[in-house]
Amino acid sequence: INMKKILLSTLALAAVLTASAQTDTDHICEDGFIMEFNQEDRVSAIDTAGTADDTRMGIDWWGCGITGTPGAGDCSATDANYELSIADGKLSVATTKSVAGEGTWTPFGFSTLDGAGTKAVDLTSTKALEASYTNTSTVGMEVYWAFIFADGTISLDAEGAPIGGAIAAGETVTTSFDLNIPVIGNSWCISEAECLTKNNNNGGGNPVGGPACNVQCTWESSVDFSSFEGVELTIAGENLEPYADLAGEVIEFDYIRAGDYAACNGVSTEEIIVTGLNVYPNPATDALNVKYEATLATTVELTDLTGKVVATQTAQAGANTVNFATANVNAGVYFVNVKNVNGSTTQKVVIK
Repeated sequence: INMKKILLSTLALAAVLTASAQTDTDHICEDGFIMEFNQEDRVSAIDTAGTADDTRMGIDWWGCGITGTPGAGDCSATDANYELSIADGKLSVATTKSVAGEGTWTPFGFSTLDGAGTKAVDLTSTKALEASYTNTSTVGMEVYWAFIFADGTISLDAEGAPIGGAIAAGETVTTSFDLNIPVIGNSWCISEAECLTKNNNNGGGNPVGGPACNVQCTWESSVDFSSFEGVELTIAGENLEPYADLAGEVIEFDYIRAGDYAACNGVSTEEIIVTGLNVYPNPATDALNVKYEATLATTVELTDLTGKVVATQTAQAGANTVNFATANVNAGVYFVNVKNVNGSTTQKVVIK
């Protein structure tokens, strides 16, 4: 099955969940943003009457089931239905989608613009976005990301593959998406003629009289990192030829953050344990790597389900990659704990 995306307009889906004042851990400004989901009401550029507030930036979620109903308007009857809820510092996204309509991918996401659409987040200093999310269901799923800028979108990595991928049942992905890569423009829905007008195109695009969104066109592109406008996500069932149905399975987001979010009012750099935490491979066999950056010295522990410390290492402030030999560690579920004087952060891993 071809991997296809139908890009929905964030402007056409301008309504949001709710609106509220900003908190210490959920904040946005032109330097960056951070969402740790410690409030039921979102930081929004839409006021409580549903009117865009031209004076403030916001984090406004959109998508079928959030601001549109499958089968109506921008949402077709075969589109996925996303239900968002926030509790206990987590954003839960329950997805319902059958394989009808050839397994078409249906996106949802969030905008970071102000109400007038003139203020954007500047990612020039970091060119990255950090996120941590877990598949809480008992089946495999797939999560894909696209990063929207005023002049283009980054949806493919440097090798031309979709950003994101499969996430096994119970698996947690904690990652920093490096956006400082050659930008590859991407569309499944343009014609052969339009594709040929693109710089260094792949010769793709849809032939006249053929299906409208069936042949991928890629081309050399670029983005202005000072004009980040939001994120588009797609959650799908595991690709088992065809994609598996989803019936309310949940992806749970722990945080999403980007830019110099610590510069925004209400966010303290002293509250941050580490940034860019990446534990890989997961599952692990012979070796496990823990990559991160920290402003203070840290201790990294590998513990079993009982809390027993299997291995431990220390590292100085800065960019670190800590390695654990796991060839002789019993197969099972373990936890990686990264600690410093500010606290700790934990990620579950599986050792085979």
